[in-house]
Amino acid sequence: MDLRIVKTKKAIRRAFFELLRTKDVNSISIKEISSLAEIDRKTFYSHYAGVYELVDELENEAVLLVADLVYDIDAYSIFTDPEQMLYVLETITENKAFSYLRFLFVKGNADLLNKFITSVKSRMMAEFKSRLNIDDSTLSLVVDYTLAGITTCYQSWLRDDKPVPIRRLCEQLSRIIVLGLNGIAIK
Repeated sequence: MDLRIVKTKKAIRRAFFELLRTKDVNSISIKEISSLAEIDRKTFYSHYAGVYELVDELENEAVLLVADLVYDIDAYSIFTDPEQMLYVLETITENKAFSYLRFLFVKGNADLLNKFITSVKSRMMAEFKSRLNIDDSTLSLVVDYTLAGITTCYQSWLRDDKPVPIRRLCEQLSRIIVLGLNGIAIK
């Protein structure tokens, strides 16, 4: 790819992220992004049709990063082995490439969460189907419930400024998934 295109897109993204810190996506204008990126609007439009195309590109890249991350992992073990979940969540938490994903998770971006769950769900369904003897409808419910639970807990953990170490979060989530409420109940 042309180095000028790379630098321009990087400047546009940097400006967009900076604006996202103080504004909602819906209130960010191309004029603001262009000004902060030190480009003119015509240059912005040569790369993106609008703000939502930029957002869509960033979301799709984030989802692909997660899909690549979990591709080589035994999908079933992510839910049952805290070490596997720890690997995935630590990578998302600490790797700069996932900064946009983390930022939108904290903001509760529903589109990104849906894309994320959809991309991981098919892999989980295939993996679980080979290990569990349940019908497709029930399996879909189990996978949806589990993925939504993990993503919501991770989102809360980020939003609450990481109140417990990530290892503890993963251990707790694995226990809940495998043992249910009885697995964490204090007697």
